[in-house]
Amino acid sequence: MCTYHNGQDVAGLEIRRTLSIPFRRHYEVGSSPHKIAFDMLLFWQVLATALPLRPDVIHGHLHEGALLGLTVGRLLGIPVVFDFQGSMTSEMIDHRFLDRNSIFYKPLYWLETQIDRTAPAVITSSRHAVQLLMTQFGLPPREGAHGGRIASNAEAFYPASEEERLPLDQRPASLGIPPGRQVGRLLGAAGPTGHHLLLQAVATLQHEWRMSIF
Repeated sequence: MCTYHNGQDVAGLEIRRTLSIPFRRHYEVGSSPHKIAFDMLLFWQVLATALPLRPDVIHGHLHEGALLGLTVGRLLGIPVVFDFQGSMTSEMIDHRFLDRNSIFYKPLYWLETQIDRTAPAVITSSRHAVQLLMTQFGLPPREGAHGGRIASNAEAFYPASEEERLPLDQRPASLGIPPGRQVGRLLGAAGPTGHHLLLQAVATLQHEWRMSIF
């Protein structure tokens, strides 16, 4: 696996990381101008890895991974599988990195569309993503687009037993939450859009259900 400089290693998986950038040793999740430099370093890491290894297939995660994979794949004659996780430009807009009325929107949307259509095979995590590829980006129905489904690992996520439920029930009190209060949780990226949606949901519940917010 080739990836950025930061991150945690995983046992049993060989991870080859890029060099760090002296003025930017950390990077944010989502869109950032510094990702351009990170992706340039990642391209050379992918190329340096693929040249001696000559893998049977390149797996490109997200659009930047697919773009790098398609470039290296074309240079070395290696097929590429694109792991599609959603619209690149929509994510940029959600993270307030890109405005739909900006002069950069159409070129980036064009680039996104070309990546979607050029990849020999596309895999997604849902059938909805396959429909998005066909309706919004004009990907023709073909065997190259495969839609999976999002599911939980039943061995890791399961109903709590009686022994496990007691400390879970005591946790709100340890945080100073009065008994009987409803607790909301946000599951997702802790970025500006995630916090914004959480606060918006809290305000809606307080207004519509006349809930008291602790």
